[in-house]
Amino acid sequence: MAAVPSGDYRQQYTLCPRSSKSHVEGKVELSLRWLTVPLVPCDCTPFAVVKEHTDIVWTLLRDSARDYDGDRTRCWPGAFPVVAEHLIRQHALQHALTPWQAQLARWDCLIRYHVDEGVDLVVVRDALKVGGSHGC
Repeated sequence: MAAVPSGDYRQQYTLCPRSSKSHVEGKVELSLRWLTVPLVPCDCTPFAVVKEHTDIVWTLLRDSARDYDGDRTRCWPGAFPVVAEHLIRQHALQHALTPWQAQLARWDCLIRYHVDEGVDLVVVRDALKVGGSHGC
């Protein structure tokens, strides 16, 4: 996950003259950003795609919460790293999952992790709020 840029990539380049007659000077800034264009959502997204999305969320959740595994004195606060959130959102958009499908996949993973290890129940509750901070 660390190899995937989580935000804008910005790099400045200084302009230099290419010959003695050139009077070019200044700087140019290159800015790159991840962009995903969603397909047109429909209510008939195949079950296999929703299952695949759930598996991706589950894998990223287990990676994000590994420091809490086996520790019964504290619960995972439910915060995915920014890169994981980008990957989850990208997959949902690329496969035209509806907000409900994406959030139900997230809720399913959170509740499964809560049964095994423990997660902040406010996060589990908020996972079903369409249009909230976890919506797609």
